[in-house]
Formats: sequence, C-alpha cells, structure tokens
Amino acid sequence: MRPDQPTPAASAVAVFAATFAIRFATLPEMRGDDHWPLWTAATFLKGDRPFRDFADLGDPLYWGLSALAQWAVGYRVIGEVLLGSALTAAAFTLAFLLAYRATSSLVAAGGLTLLGSLITAEAELYSYPKLFLYPLVAWLCWRYIDRPSRWRSAGLALGVAIAFLYRHDHGAYAGAGAAAAVLAAHVTAGPRRVLIEWLRLGGALVVLLLPFFVMVQRDEGVVSYFRERIRMATQMEASSRRPVPFHVDASAPADWLRVLPPYPARVFVTWKPEVTGDRRAALERKYSLTGGRNTNAGQRGTDWEYALVDTRTANIRAIVEDPAAGDTGLIDRTRFRPAEESWIIDAQRAVPLFRLSIAPRYWHADNAAAALHYLSRAVPFALLLLLVVSWSRGYAGAFMPEASAKTFTTAVLAAVAFTALVRRVGYFMDHTALATIAGACLVGHALHAHRQRAPWPVRLLSGATAAVFVLVWVCGALTYARSTTSLKVMNDNWRGLWWRRSVLQFQAYSVAPPIDTYAPHDRVGGTSLIRYVYECTTPDDRVWVMTDMFNFPYYTERRIVGHLYWDAGFLSSPEHQRRTLAMVERDPVPIIISSGRTDPMEHFKQYPLVYDYVARRYTRRYVIQAARTGLPDFYVLADNRRTPSGTYGDFGLPCFR
Repeated sequence: MRPDQPTPAASAVAVFAATFAIRFATLPEMRGDDHWPLWTAATFLKGDRPFRDFADLGDPLYWGLSALAQWAVGYRVIGEVLLGSALTAAAFTLAFLLAYRATSSLVAAGGLTLLGSLITAEAELYSYPKLFLYPLVAWLCWRYIDRPSRWRSAGLALGVAIAFLYRHDHGAYAGAGAAAAVLAAHVTAGPRRVLIEWLRLGGALVVLLLPFFVMVQRDEGVVSYFRERIRMATQMEASSRRPVPFHVDASAPADWLRVLPPYPARVFVTWKPEVTGDRRAALERKYSLTGGRNTNAGQRGTDWEYALVDTRTANIRAIVEDPAAGDTGLIDRTRFRPAEESWIIDAQRAVPLFRLSIAPRYWHADNAAAALHYLSRAVPFALLLLLVVSWSRGYAGAFMPEASAKTFTTAVLAAVAFTALVRRVGYFMDHTALATIAGACLVGHALHAHRQRAPWPVRLLSGATAAVFVLVWVCGALTYARSTTSLKVMNDNWRGLWWRRSVLQFQAYSVAPPIDTYAPHDRVGGTSLIRYVYECTTPDDRVWVMTDMFNFPYYTERRIVGHLYWDAGFLSSPEHQRRTLAMVERDPVPIIISSGRTDPMEHFKQYPLVYDYVARRYTRRYVIQAARTGLPDFYVLADNRRTPSGTYGDFGLPCFR
C-alpha cells in the first residue's frame, strides 16, 4: 500500500458514511412490512409483557431494539429508519473490511461493496437484520480463526445468540457458520479438540440464551413456543418460495448491439398569448421539442411540457431567448442546461458508450435480477469446489492469513443462508453484503493463484469463477440498480440526493405523532382506517387486528389482542384461546379489524371458543369497499356492549371516544 493511500480504517469510515447516505436517501416509502418490528415495539411500550400479553414470531431482539429506538427518539418513525440505515451501513462496512483482507485491494473491495450497496438500495427497510447479521457472524468467525481463544469463542457465541434473538432461523444458519469456523480452526489438532471447542461454543451459547428460555417457559412454555413458531414459519416459507425464470422481452429491439439515442430532457415553456397554434408547432420543430402536453387543463393555455431531444447549450439558449417564449421551466438559465438532472444522464448524453445496449431482449432488469439471484446461490458452492481442487493439487491458496479456513467458513455460512433464504426473485438484495464477502474470496484466490503460478487447474478454475462473478456482479448490479430506486433518485443530482431529499426524509420521519405523516386527516383509502382507530378509540383500548397489518398498532398507538396472525391459525390451542378471552373480558376491545375479502369470522373458525364469543359480542358489522373494484377491502366488527358516541367520516363507523 502506498503512503498516500487511505488506511483501511479511514476507508471503512468512508464506506460507512457513503452506504448510510445511500440507504437513507434512497429509502423506499415505508410499507406495511417495514412496520414488522414496530407493532410489537408499540405494544411493549404501552406496557404489555411479551409471551404473556402479546406473542412474537420468534424475533425478540428485532422488536426489542426497535422499542429502544422509539424510546430514544420519542416515538417517531425516524428511530426505526436510523436504526435500519445504521445497521445496513455497518453490514457493508464489515463486508468491505473482509473483502479488503481477501483481495488486499482497496479498489476491488470498495468497488464490490459499492455495487452491493446500490443493489440493496431497493430493499425494504425491514430487511436490515438479514443484511447485518451474516457479515457480523463472518467477521467474528474470521477473528476466531485468526487467533482461537476462549474469549473469541465467547464472542462467536454472542454473534450466534444475536442472530438467534433477531430471528431464530438466523441463529441456526449462523450456528452452522460458527461450527464451520471451529472445525476449520482446529481440524489439524484432531477430532477430540474440535469436539471440545464445539462444546465450549455451545456452552457459551446456552449461558447467553438461558434468560430468554426462562422467560419463555414462565409465560408460554418452551415446547409450545417452538411448536407454534415452527408451524408458522413452515407456512410462510412455503408461500414465499417461487421459481426465478429468465425471460425474453419481445417488446425490446432485436439488435444484439445498439447505441440508444440520447435521453431527452423534460422542460416547460410558457408561450406568449399571441403565439398561434401553427407558430407554436413551427417553434417546436425548430427546437426539437417533442411530446408536447398542455398543462393548462381545460383552457386554451400557454403552458406546455415537452421532451427536449436536442440538449446542446446553443439550442437551449435559443429557446430561452426566443421572443415567443415568455418563460421556461426546468432549465438552468445561467448555464443553459437542463436543470435537476444527474451526472449519470449528462454522462450518457456526452459519451455514446454509456448508452450502449447489449441484447436488450435478453439482458434487461428482470434477467439481471435473475442472474444475481443465481449468482448468490452459486458463489458459496464455487468456493467449496475451488477449495477441493486446490487441496487436491497441493495448493494452499494463502491469499490471506488462514485463507483456506476462512474461505471454507464463509462458503458454509453463505451456502446455508442463501439456500434457506434466497427463495424468490429480489431476495438476493437482502444478502448482498455476505455475497460481497464470498465474491471477494473468489477474487482474492484468483489474484493470488495467478501471482504465485499455482497449478494450472487451480488458476483456470479460480480465474474463471472470479471472472464470472465480477462480470455478473458488475453488469447485473448496474442494470438492476438503473431501473430501481438507487439510480433513479440520483436524477435529482448529487445535491438533491445527499441533501435535499435526505432533509425532507428526516423531517417527514421525525413528525410526532407519526400518524400525522402516515395517515393525515385528509387521507383516503386504507390509511384513513388507521386514522379512524386513532380518533375513535381511547388510549387504553385494545384493538383486535386479525391480519398482518403491522402498521395499525404503531400508528394508532393502541395495544392489540395477542398477535396479528389470526388468519394463519397462530396460537389456536384451547389454552391460548382461554387466555385471549380473559384478556378481552379484562380490557376494553371496542372493534375488530381485518383486511382482504375473507369474512373475519372465517378466520375465527380455527379458534372455536373465540368464534362463539365473537359471534355473540361483536354483532355490528361494517364493510369498507375498495374504491376501484367495489369489493370488500376491510371489515370492522363493533362491540354490541359499547354505546357509540357518534360516527366517523364517510365510513359511517361507530366512534367510541
């Protein structure tokens, strides 16, 4: 490394700052699933106790940290956004550090990490645990392999425990990686030493998780707890696994190689009132203004929106200075350039190579996503194959200290996690940090094999696999990201990306109460039902939410009845049903809400005791229809023992305030 190069520590800080900014600025709008940990956090912060008053799905640390963040910021969405953005940035920082160790190149490690962060910019916020946990476990595994000790074994157990408490299946996959690290570190010492170290790791894990199991046993029972959650997880896994096909886009040009025309700019022109239609048409032809749209709806109007094909400075100056143009918009009148456009579009206009389209019928965003999907699934097995070939040829592949052990551990961790979790198109976005580490191991092995003149089968295999990874990673990432959030947001230009949009995001997510941004008074549709619950129930009421509407408990700031998975038959044993009825009798529960077209009583058929109770008590029924289809969108059942104080809005729903 040259003295003028940044140190890895300084580079790591830069990576953290850059990936945090990308994640925060390009964050998609908060959707229902982004509130997954917030519904339990909200119920907990209202005073309910987990496993006794409400059930989680096996992710106590997930909602626990969300609750801590909400407490720290005063119950604002910004707490969850900052938590998710920070842990995403931490994931890529760890990926960068391990990629640097594998490749010994800041350029290679930084490039692979940057591409991964661009892909992940499209991921939903709630995916941050999957992004963060596996690089954390990989980093702890590598540290243990570097210098095995009791303290580092305890640190490795802590990483597995964190993964387990974030979601139990993550703990199982992380445990497989940790066990592989112990095996790789001690295999030369014999089976007895490996077994002792496994027992040490397991003992530390038991000690760390014992308080959790004690709490579960006290309030729900460990056997019942795991039986119900395994059944629920099996249902969710089966419904989420989908085939990922490649397909031909017949609407795209058939050319195998084509330079696309320059991207047109969007501009506004206000023609002076005396400009006739024929005169305006002539000016549009003169200045290459196409796709004209009159923005004065229903009037003769002089305001027009155009696509400007000829973006040369001289042409834009001529438009601005033409006597027929009274005013212009989206034009920088000092530089006579299109305004609010990114460096990406400028570069595409200036350099034809950046507009090169290769086989657009076969290489497009959907197929790029499929390629990245299969690349993620294949990389760990390519690493294992590379290790076998290297071992058979007597090549150690020491491209970093303990390279074989670290490569083996990373491959096992990635193989288990990707096989289990990368189940459908788009899911690879949640694991690009770990894929970056695995890919860097491929690249590092190939570079070292070439420099050290390794046996030709090793050089051939390592070079081929690394080349395929880099090619698909670069082309796939750029093609996929170009059609998604990350690069589209950059069309606001750098200042818009890093400052204006970020400030607006921060302000919107910092509003208290958060419902005023998510479901303001004038909002229509599903979120207006959230406003109804907030306005027409008291803070001490519970709301019985039957389907997985994770946003309801958080924005309404109301406790729920047990859980949000009634439609899935979760916790349907007679004992749990009796506990539910005792809660509903003890605490006021004025309404039941469910989404979808299925009558809510159909969901309760899996709970016969609860069904009979609800059928007697919640007899007032209201159906909220979808505006577009007229089909049922939400059902509301009201308690016949509560007298409404009035009705709410156009829904005509009863108010119990």
